[in-house]
Amino acid sequence: MVSRYRPPDDDPTLLDRYARFASLDDFLHYYFIGMNSLLQARHFEALPWEYFVRAGADGVVHAEVSFDPQAQIGQGIKYSTVVEGFIKGCRRAEGELGMTTRLILCLLRHLPVSEAAITFGDARDEQIKGCLAGIGLDSSKKAFPPGVWEAI
Repeated sequence: MVSRYRPPDDDPTLLDRYARFASLDDFLHYYFIGMNSLLQARHFEALPWEYFVRAGADGVVHAEVSFDPQAQIGQGIKYSTVVEGFIKGCRRAEGELGMTTRLILCLLRHLPVSEAAITFGDARDEQIKGCLAGIGLDSSKKAFPPGVWEAI
């Protein structure tokens, strides 16, 4: 079951906080707090599904969605739990909304490259099946230049 709670788009407290992000790192701090609420495959299905519903209402017919499973892997959640949920959300959008979808696996810059290599290895099956459109980098750019991921 998907939570139906949505903070109002005009919630003054929420809007005030959005207006006060001092930097990407400030935003990411709160982003990763929110990511901790994603624990089960159904959560990872609901996340892209809710996006696809809104995007579809705006006329989007194809979406390539970034996801960063390392945040959950670090919390003890298996890569397969994350990706299976995302794939279900994609398949649901394809079936119910007629939207084509692909996933972009993002590796977290602030985590060790060795952990990114493990996640990338876990993603090989989805890459072979055609579920992944590409690989990207997420998180803070400060002190984490892209060159260190070249080996991956």
